[in-house]
Amino acid sequence: GNPHNIDLHGATGPGGGAASSFTAPGHQSKFTFKALNQGLYVYHCATAPVGMHVANGMYGLILVEPPQGLTPVDHEYYVMQGDFYTVGKYREKGHQAFDMQKAIDENATYVLFNGAESSLTGPHALQARTGERVRLFFGNAGP
Repeated sequence: GNPHNIDLHGATGPGGGAASSFTAPGHQSKFTFKALNQGLYVYHCATAPVGMHVANGMYGLILVEPPQGLTPVDHEYYVMQGDFYTVGKYREKGHQAFDMQKAIDENATYVLFNGAESSLTGPHALQARTGERVRLFFGNAGP
């Protein structure tokens, strides 16, 4: 297996904890940090090859709320866009290997939201009624 870590970007400044959280296969790591700046931040695995780790879904969002918290809402949604770069063609059946050249060229085979096709449609659609207050957080893990 590959080593992994977490880069918290703006939540902790340059490097985002990547050195402190570096974890070799079969080992565990733990680190703490004090979140000083409120906001929504993307995090991702930052070990080489970073593009491959991100394209394989090793990313997410971290919300740092203000000390007094956020104003209450009726619905709060998190949406994360991500890309997949596969050797196989779009919707080709079976396990698909990562295609490094497609990633370098930023030629995604799939552009998905919350890691799945149709994740925001049908029974998974974001819903609210007229007059309800909605908070929407959106992150982008693509190039």
